[in-house]
Amino acid sequence: MIREKHRYILVESGAKIDERSAGAFSDALYKELLECIGSLSYHKIRPKVIKIVNANTFILKTSLYGCGSVVAALALIKKVGGTDAYFYTLKTSGTIRALLK
Repeated sequence: MIREKHRYILVESGAKIDERSAGAFSDALYKELLECIGSLSYHKIRPKVIKIVNANTFILKTSLYGCGSVVAALALIKKVGGTDAYFYTLKTSGTIRALLK
């Protein structure tokens, strides 16, 4: 069986992310991504918030083939969970270590 390849995206957010509200933020982000991308593409891409680096930056894990779709969808999202937010893609990489350098 072939191992699935992933891409990690370092994203800067306009909304503040607390450690306590990280779960609520990621659920709202998943809902907005599902609305932008569509259900079929969403399940192929399987986005997941891996790590919150600081209050405005987090790492998002996607499949290799859906990285471009996620970056485009993040540019289109203007609200997350009822609060205004913007998302800038800072860097993409195949490993977390290279992403954080």
